Amino acid sequence: MVGLAGRGKSSILNTLSSGDPYSNKFVAAESRKAVTREVSGKDVNIFGMDSPTYKFFDVPGLWGGE
Repeated sequence: MVGLAGRGKSSILNTLSSGDPYSNKFVAAESRKAVTREVSGKDVNIFGMDSPTYKFFDVPGLWGGE
């Protein structure tokens, strides 16, 4: 997921992977500043345990968000 800092990329990935924007797969917080500091990749089954596994990558936001 790539985009500006503080725009909800990690929350979107958490929602896709678990239905909860604040799950602990990807670090997310209610902040307009950058939260993600390094690239992280997780294996995710977005349609349940019997679905194919996808690899989601979360990267730090562009331009820092400050």
